[in-house]
Amino acid sequence: LENIPFWIFVDDTVNVSDLYQLVWIVGNHTDPSRDAWITAKPEEESKGKLFIDATRKTKKFDGFTRDWPNPVLMNKETIDQIDKIWNKLNAGPKISSPSSYYQPLEEEGDAVIRE
Repeated sequence: LENIPFWIFVDDTVNVSDLYQLVWIVGNHTDPSRDAWITAKPEEESKGKLFIDATRKTKKFDGFTRDWPNPVLMNKETIDQIDKIWNKLNAGPKISSPSSYYQPLEEEGDAVIRE
């Protein structure tokens, strides 16, 4: 573990093998002034470690005072309806809904995640 220069902490719903999703989560769940810190001895700056907390923030564990939003996603019914009429839309080759890609990140609640 000595040679790992930085650590990123994410929730267990994040697919850490998917670089696109990981970068999206880190960018959306991180406030650098609050969620990133470096540990280093002044005389050994090159051996410091960067830690980034890209987890969902909560009132209970983080003292976070705002509601934490769910990702904005289409529901399954809307996705199915668009899939049925895709060819009539002349929108090019059919693609999977981005909402399907991010559905594993959705938590219980509506626009706001329930704690």
